[in-house]
Amino acid sequence: MADLKTVVGQNLRLLRARANLNQAELADRVDRSVNMIGKIERGEIAPSFDTIERLCTDLGAVPAELFLTDGASLEELEGRFAAIFSITRRLNDRELERAVGILRAAFE
Repeated sequence: MADLKTVVGQNLRLLRARANLNQAELADRVDRSVNMIGKIERGEIAPSFDTIERLCTDLGAVPAELFLTDGASLEELEGRFAAIFSITRRLNDRELERAVGILRAAFE
């Protein structure tokens, strides 16, 4: 597994890009220095819980998104969830329950 600070930094960079912000804009919005945002994104320092909370609130993310380490990018995961949603929204209640049962049986 990659160093956790590096993972958090890479994911923060993706979240920031998704929000169409540069480092200076994000730093201003979360009341942190540009230098700190850069160091977090480069994996040089780990953000505090308070900083994680501010970043996630501003970027519309959940803290878990900063810690994804399964090798999939946030964009890939969003695409997978969108595909699942697209399929399941067309199901009736009975079909949806069956799909949930299949997933539970396969992954629990």
